[in-house]
Amino acid sequence: MQPAYFNRYLTGPDGPPLPGWPDWLGNSSILGGYLVGILFLLLLLLSNNWSLRRLGPARWKQLQGISTTALVLTVAHGVVFQVIERRTGGWLAALVVVTGAIFALRWRARRAVRAAAG
Repeated sequence: MQPAYFNRYLTGPDGPPLPGWPDWLGNSSILGGYLVGILFLLLLLLSNNWSLRRLGPARWKQLQGISTTALVLTVAHGVVFQVIERRTGGWLAALVVVTGAIFALRWRARRAVRAAAG
């Protein structure tokens, strides 16, 4: 079973935006979208006090590190579909700027935590 947008965007009357698109990049992006959904569900299931007590702080924090992988896959998924929809101007630039801001804030927060720890 394929998502409804697969045929519309990848094999529509305009033709694929890139040669060989449906074979690897489109399918990878669709699978990546599903993987991101599963990762975010896992993170949602772990985001509670019961999980923190059961797993212990170190293991819980390690599993919460999956959020970085989910973020990277989300951005890759977004970039691919911006290209598919031929929105390579402002929308793609906005995605890059927001992603850069998120990574800068994460880096700054980690740096502040390390400085406070010692």
